[in-house]
Amino acid sequence: MCEIANEPVNYQDFQRLLPAHDLIIHFLSQVTPVTYLLLSKYYYEKGISSLYSTFTPNKDSLHGLTQTFPHNQRTLKSLQYVEKLVIGEDTSKSIQDITRCFHPFKSSYRTLFPNVKTLEIKWESLINELRLKCDSGYLPLIYVLWMQVRGTMEELIINLEKAPCICVIRFLEDLITTLAKHFGPKTVTLVYRQSPTHKNIDEGGCTVCPSQLALDMRLPVQIWGSTEVHLDTLKVVCIRPDRRRQARPTTQEEDGEVKEKKEEQVDWVKSTTNEILSKLNSSDREKRNDGSPEWLLEVTEGEEVDQRVLAWTEKKGYHFMPSVNSEEAE
Repeated sequence: MCEIANEPVNYQDFQRLLPAHDLIIHFLSQVTPVTYLLLSKYYYEKGISSLYSTFTPNKDSLHGLTQTFPHNQRTLKSLQYVEKLVIGEDTSKSIQDITRCFHPFKSSYRTLFPNVKTLEIKWESLINELRLKCDSGYLPLIYVLWMQVRGTMEELIINLEKAPCICVIRFLEDLITTLAKHFGPKTVTLVYRQSPTHKNIDEGGCTVCPSQLALDMRLPVQIWGSTEVHLDTLKVVCIRPDRRRQARPTTQEEDGEVKEKKEEQVDWVKSTTNEILSKLNSSDREKRNDGSPEWLLEVTEGEEVDQRVLAWTEKKGYHFMPSVNSEEAE
């Protein structure tokens, strides 16, 4: 006899689960990875790298570093598995505290993340740069990241989905460009979210910008045209909320609505590409010459994705054409 949750279980009945043992363990690792790690030392060593592959630092996830040697060693070893580091709202303050040995951390650490391949910086952490810039003793985000992040950077993701308007983004253009220049990633990805309708200040916009987040392409053009930022690919992801999630209409109304939405989607893609092309000119081509990074544009609405790539010809000049992965034909 054995016991599960203090209830006796017949050993023969328990043995019937043996053929599904691997499936149960795999399911457990996906649903409750922390419980999976606690099963045994074998499963801990097997699963710790997956658990920490994508990591968002905060006081809870860095709690192990509040301990002294040797109790902090397990956490230090685990952070070596981080390949994608996500800098969120609480991250900047936590990394600053741990860099400067502020409470509750008892030691000062350097190069906590030595093997980062993807760095994602969210809007909340960027806006904190503006809010805390005047605080005495504040360490700039780029300086803290320089002290703690190493590795061969493959992608830098700047997530601007929650940015309220263009105006605030423009305050951060130099910081974002400096991040791209400092880390030297192969790919820079800028993520925008466009409101389907114009918003006023009460809904998160401002009195200057015409929409909640207009797709101002000055920032990606600045990165793409900079001779100090060496990229293989610049990717701009423009997300538009799916407006078709509503009560199902009649068949006739539905047919008209699908056609209307499709036209709106095409127009929106066109307006986005026009916004980019209007800021590009012959001087950009001459400055970057053949060393220009590939520019991928991905516009999504719901499940629909339109992917295009920037091209140059003597006849058309700059223009966007469907990428290889796009379902749309020229």
